[in-house]
Amino acid sequence: PSRPVERRRAGPERRRVRDEWNVQELKLFDAMTRHSFDASDGLGEDELKELLSDLPGPPPGEAELHRTMRLATRGRSKCVSMEQLHYALRAQQARSSLPPGA
Repeated sequence: PSRPVERRRAGPERRRVRDEWNVQELKLFDAMTRHSFDASDGLGEDELKELLSDLPGPPPGEAELHRTMRLATRGRSKCVSMEQLHYALRAQQARSSLPPGA
């Protein structure tokens, strides 16, 4: 995989999206600490929905929940590890925030 571009070399749009992601990431970790999930076995769909519903913004619909689960696990499992969840949410943030040509 390619390495992330250094912040000083990123354009203003990418820097803005990175800053938004940093805030989202802090909110995600905050939400995770408020729940008593046993993350050692990963999160099931119900736990994932509960966690995503605790983040700011509208709660995820079924399609968004399935898309996040599929992206996180790359279609291999029904359990999401914290690392997989982090990857999926970061990818969704970039997809929804960056313009198509960025």
